[in-house]
Amino acid sequence: MQTININFDFEDMDKLDKLALEAFPPNEYLAPKKIIELSNKGELDFLALYDGATFIGFLVVKVYKQMAYLVFLAIDPLLRSLGYGSKAIKIFKEKYKNYECVLDLEKIDKNSLNFEQRKRRKAFYCRNGFKETNQFIRYNNEDYEVLSLSDKFDLNLFKKMLFAINVNNFHPEFL
Repeated sequence: MQTININFDFEDMDKLDKLALEAFPPNEYLAPKKIIELSNKGELDFLALYDGATFIGFLVVKVYKQMAYLVFLAIDPLLRSLGYGSKAIKIFKEKYKNYECVLDLEKIDKNSLNFEQRKRRKAFYCRNGFKETNQFIRYNNEDYEVLSLSDKFDLNLFKKMLFAINVNNFHPEFL
């Protein structure tokens, strides 16, 4: 699997738009064109994932000082459960090996409509080396759990990094 940087000339823009709409709920969705704008300003890395000529999905990463925050990971629904997600995490780990790698995911809540999906998602990231940090944040009326590849999560750097994200209506609260 390989990556290419996504820009406004990206040849699989229709597939990218469709996947972004399918993969993320409305409160988490950020239009690919907005992500490209932020990428062009150096705010985010926006990487398409390919297996040969086949578009697999994408990664969005915020790099801030010595931290790499996996903002989004999306795999085409027809290609899920084929190992591409783990391969994408491996690429993320290799590309940002000199950074503390972190992400957040919807907090496991037994009352949520997608409780089972949340459990599977967390198990996937833990199988791929991420660890609980015992830190939680809230944004867009949703609670998220923060995971890190590092045994020594840098909460202060994480806070500074989140507050450096320039996206409308993104105002995280720490719980």
